[in-house]
Amino acid sequence: MFIAILSVKLKVKSYVQIHKMAVKYWDIIAQGMDLTPISEKQLRDRLKKIRHFPGDPAAFIFQLFPELE
Repeated sequence: MFIAILSVKLKVKSYVQIHKMAVKYWDIIAQGMDLTPISEKQLRDRLKKIRHFPGDPAAFIFQLFPELE
């Protein structure tokens, strides 16, 4: 949820941009937790599974914040 809110505040809409933003701020996002972000390849594989088309905005952003559509 924090990543979604940060994405909206930074006006980041695509999954790849959100991934890059999350990696950039990972030290803050995962502070105090022993977690690592997924790789871009893992992200691409997951997006293929859900049949997401590159360039389309991240659907979960509009589900959480419908006023942005």
